Amino acid sequence: MFNLHFDLESRPEFHHAYPCPDDACRGKLAVPPEWPAHRQLAHPGHYEELFQRLLAAAGAAGPAAELERRALLLEILALLYADAHAAPRSGSGGLHALRRALERIRREPARHATLDDLAKSVGVSRSLLAALCRRETGLSVQQHIRRERINKARYLLIFSELPLKEIAEACGFSDVHHFSRIFKELTGATPGAFRNRHTELDEQTKN
Repeated sequence: MFNLHFDLESRPEFHHAYPCPDDACRGKLAVPPEWPAHRQLAHPGHYEELFQRLLAAAGAAGPAAELERRALLLEILALLYADAHAAPRSGSGGLHALRRALERIRREPARHATLDDLAKSVGVSRSLLAALCRRETGLSVQQHIRRERINKARYLLIFSELPLKEIAEACGFSDVHHFSRIFKELTGATPGAFRNRHTELDEQTKN
């Protein structure tokens, strides 16, 4: 059994191993000695996106929802494995700039940020930031912006009663039509259908 703990913010007082809560679990699967008790994740925004998707799928019922949850957990474990076995890369300054740019997108997805704007804010060239983003994440800067805007929209659709027009504006979309098109493209459902599904699931759990 592996006991994994994630912090959105790195704090030195938490840099220690978490004990297995049940003595019956001990010794069944040894953690490799080369694995540190604490590790800084290479792409925290990617992990956060997966956990948000897992949270959104947590209340769904049926075999399809169960498969989605298992798939997300496997994706998280695969990402952890890749981080743990990644070879050191040169150009750490560029990678640090990329992390800062992705963090800015995550914190302010509604801002009309462009590649030029982001590159200037983190002190690297436009071409370098674009190349690093594509190489390290497999996505373009614009794809990250759209993904984070949709993540915020999913959260607002589930946990607020704001109308779609206000959610679209809060997430940086010019109008509801554009918002609905991108939302369906990335999630497979319209914003209204997504909200209705989670509203129905919430009512079922209450009953």
